[in-house]
Amino acid sequence: MKKIIVFIPVFVLFVILMFIIVKKDDIKNSEFYDKVYTDTSHENSNVKIKYPQFNDNIHENINELISDFAENIAPEAYGEDYINLNLEISDYDVTYYNNNLLSIVFEANGYVSTAASPNNFVRAINIDVENASIISLSDIYSIDDDFAEVVDSNFHEQFLPKKLKEWGINKDHELYEKYKNDLAHSGPCNLQGTLENKKRFYFSENAVIICAGVEHAIGDHFEIEVDYSELKKFLKTDIEPFAKKSEWESNISMLINNNVESVRLTTYTPDGTFEKQIDSDYNRYVEFLMSVKTIPVDPILLNGIATAFMIGLDNRSELRVTLMANYAMIDNEYYFKIINYDEISENYHELFDM
Repeated sequence: MKKIIVFIPVFVLFVILMFIIVKKDDIKNSEFYDKVYTDTSHENSNVKIKYPQFNDNIHENINELISDFAENIAPEAYGEDYINLNLEISDYDVTYYNNNLLSIVFEANGYVSTAASPNNFVRAINIDVENASIISLSDIYSIDDDFAEVVDSNFHEQFLPKKLKEWGINKDHELYEKYKNDLAHSGPCNLQGTLENKKRFYFSENAVIICAGVEHAIGDHFEIEVDYSELKKFLKTDIEPFAKKSEWESNISMLINNNVESVRLTTYTPDGTFEKQIDSDYNRYVEFLMSVKTIPVDPILLNGIATAFMIGLDNRSELRVTLMANYAMIDNEYYFKIINYDEISENYHELFDM
């Protein structure tokens, strides 16, 4: 087959990219416009907060919710009778918006002139668009000790690497071990109170973000990203994005909706590559895959023994899954971490003779 190579001039490509960027901004600008709340009525204080408003007449109730929220950021953080305060929020981020849900997050830096240092904090508003009401986390999820444990686990998994990267501390740094040991003992402040606070979380396309407080010396706050797939067992609703299937779930569901016609295993080891055709008892492999619970991760370089298997389906499609210890890949494109590896490891090793 002849390969056809198409060359696109750099200038044309630049114009195309610019068109895409401008169109995206136009869409955002057509939805919202900016307003700025300013308050200088308190003694020796200056508060200025930018916030969005819908650019139409049908979301007036939601616009009022957003403006009331913005005007109450300073009193909520510093008390109704605050003085000597300088607080400016020069921008906001609409992290999620569809017909059901709107999430807006504000990152603030406030300074009271009599305090030793400024403080940083995040506040967010999450709105049920259809009913023009503010959503709490408990409206979406059952908040219990198990839920808090999932959030806390994600904090400890994310905090150390993110902070070290933020501070420019890599493994070659002379103080790496000191910072690593110091940060290892850090944890979110009053996590249960944070989960009950309507203003300390927001939503993105793939995760709920919990805005946890931490000690001032290490940043005042930390945003914990918890993938929706980790929280499905706590769900009270089936609306998007909370009930959205991950790429893993979408692909594995093919095994339910189609008959498996063939399974071929390929094991990669330091001693070579070994292939095995499975002629029967496909259900063992299907049931194992359906028992695997994962969360998406960014592509990473993995080393070690890996087992890949190609599953032929009766709709003439083929599913390729690769497993390596507690990681999984689909079509060498989507990467996942196996979160129930301890539960399935015995079956995993037995099934693949590892």
